[in-house]
Formats: sequence, C-alpha cells, structure tokens
Amino acid sequence: MCDNFPEYRKQYEENKLNLNEKINISPLSVEVKSVILTNENIQDQIDSLVFQRNVIIGATTLFAITAAGFWAAAWWFGITIPAAIACTTSSVSCGILQDKIGHTVDELREYKEKCVDKVWKKFIKLWFLKF
Repeated sequence: MCDNFPEYRKQYEENKLNLNEKINISPLSVEVKSVILTNENIQDQIDSLVFQRNVIIGATTLFAITAAGFWAAAWWFGITIPAAIACTTSSVSCGILQDKIGHTVDELREYKEKCVDKVWKKFIKLWFLKF
C-alpha cells in the first residue's frame, strides 16, 4: 500500500484536474454558448418586431387621421362614408395588431431574462462546486 502511494497520488491529482476542467469549462461554456446564441436570435426577433410595431403604429395613425377627414367630409357630401368606414376599420385592425406585437415583444423579453437567469444560476452552482 505504501509503495503505491506516489502513483496513487499522481493519479488522484490527474483525476482531480480532469474533474475541475469538466466542471469549469465544459458545462458552463456549452450552456453559455447556447444561451448567447438564443439571446442573439431572440434579440434579433425583438428588434424586428419593434420595427414592425413602429411601422404599424404609423399606419394606424395615418388611417385614423384619414378616417377623421372622411367622416368630416361625409357630414357635407355623404359620398365619403364607405371610405370613412374602410379607414376606421383599417385603423382599428392596425391598432389591434400593434397591441398583439407589443405583447409578443414583452413575452420574448421575459423569456430572454429567464434564459440569462438560468445561466447565472448554473454559473454560481458550478463556481461553488469548484471550491
């Protein structure tokens, strides 16, 4: 038993080093890389949806102003009532659409925050396992 102690000690140190490498590098780096890619994809989707929402807000405003003009013209002429109804319907539709996009953006931001929290929890667990 005493004759094998230096060899046992060397093997123990190698295994300990391998275990530390596995704990410090492998799980964390894979998890971080996957979450970074996920967060980049989510952030791209959020940016795209925010841009689309801004465009639709502009369209909603344009349709609402146009509908107000057609309704005002309908007071005197009466022939613009179908156009006023169409612009009002378009304005309401765009308003509902931009609201739904806003909820989707909020949900994506929540999901992104949960992913980041998950990585930090894993990082803290792995960091404490190191000691």
